[in-house]
Amino acid sequence: MNLGQDVEIEIPSRLPLIPLRDVVIYPYMIFPLLIGRESSMKAVEEAMVGEKMVFVVAQRNPSEEEPDRKDLYSHGTVAKILQILKLPNNVIKVLVEGVARARITKIRSQKSMKLVDIKVIEPEVQVTPQVEATARVAINLFRKYVTLSPNLPDEILSNIEQVNRPSVLVDFIAAHIIQGVEQKQPILEAESIEDQFEALTQLLEGENEILELERNIENQVRDRITKTQRNFYLQEQIRVIQKELGEEFEDESGDYAKYRLKLDEHSYPTEVVQKVEEELEKLRMTPGMSPESTVIRNYLDWVFSLPWHKRTRDNLNIQNAEVILDEDHYGLEKAKERILEHLAVLKLVRKLRGQIICLVGPPGVGKTSLGRSIARALKR
Repeated sequence: MNLGQDVEIEIPSRLPLIPLRDVVIYPYMIFPLLIGRESSMKAVEEAMVGEKMVFVVAQRNPSEEEPDRKDLYSHGTVAKILQILKLPNNVIKVLVEGVARARITKIRSQKSMKLVDIKVIEPEVQVTPQVEATARVAINLFRKYVTLSPNLPDEILSNIEQVNRPSVLVDFIAAHIIQGVEQKQPILEAESIEDQFEALTQLLEGENEILELERNIENQVRDRITKTQRNFYLQEQIRVIQKELGEEFEDESGDYAKYRLKLDEHSYPTEVVQKVEEELEKLRMTPGMSPESTVIRNYLDWVFSLPWHKRTRDNLNIQNAEVILDEDHYGLEKAKERILEHLAVLKLVRKLRGQIICLVGPPGVGKTSLGRSIARALKR
C-alpha cells in the first residue's frame, strides 16, 4: 500500500468501468485484479490507450454477470493501472493502485464496455482536534484488531507509524480489515473525514468484540482439551506407579470383570445401566487398595443385590396390614395411620407414581423394622 506521498494527478471526469466482486478498493491501496469479463477487458484496453486509469466499484450482487447502475454501489475508487499480466484461459491479471474516492454521476455504454462520469471526492486537508482525537482512537482499535486477528502480521503496526495524514490513515486501516463488501463499503462512501472515521471505528469495535469472543471460546475449548489430556497422562502415570508397587488397577479380570458380567447377564433399566457404567469406569481407573475402590464395590454390590427382576403381587388388604403393623410395633400411631392411608390410595388407583415412603427419625426408633412390617403386609 502506498502510504503517503502526495502526487498531483489529473483525474479525467469520465473513465472506463470495472465492476468488482466481493472486494472494496480504497485510495492508496495496491491490489491485483483477475479479469475475465469481456466488458472489463475492453475497459482495461481503453484505459491503456489513455491515462491508464479505470473506475473500480463493488457490485451489490456478485453473481450478476453484466451489472447495470442499480447493481453497483454509488461510490467507488479511481485506480491507476500499474501492471498487466496475461494468464491462461483468456484471463488477465491487472495490478491497480487506488488514487481517489469518487461518486458515479452517470453510466454510458460504448463498444461492449461501460464508461462512467464521476465526481471526485477531494480528501480534507484541515485537521481539527476532533479528527486528531478520533484518529488516535482508530489507531488503538486497529492495534487491538491486529493483536486479536490470527491472519494479520504484527509488521502492519510498524507501517501505521509512517502514516501522518488522517485521510490516508482511514484508508490504510480499512484496507486491512478482513470483512465483506457490505461492512467495508460505508467507509468508502463517507465523504467527510469525520464520517469516515465514525464508520471505521464502528466496524473495528464490532470486529474486536467478535474476535475477543472467538478467542475466549478457543481458550475454553483448549483448556478442556488440555485438562482431558492432563488427566489421561496423570492416570497413566499412576497406573505405571501402582504397577511398580504391585498394586494393579482393576483390569479385565477380578472385580471389574465380575460386575461387568452381572451387568451383561440381565436387562436393567436405562438409568441403572448408565449409573453402573459410570461406577465401573471409576472402579477400573481406581487403585485396588484405595478407600474409594471399597466404596464403589459396596455400592455396586448393593445395586446388584436389589430384586430388579423379581415381581410380586401386592396384598392390599388394609385390615391385614393394620393387624401386622400393630403386631410388630407398639405406638407409632401417626406413622401407621399414614402408611395405611398410602395403601388405601394405592388400592384405589392400582398404579401410583413415586411409591416411596420416607421414614425420618434418630437411630433405634423403629424405621427399619417398620419397613420390614410394610413388606410383610404387602407380601413383598
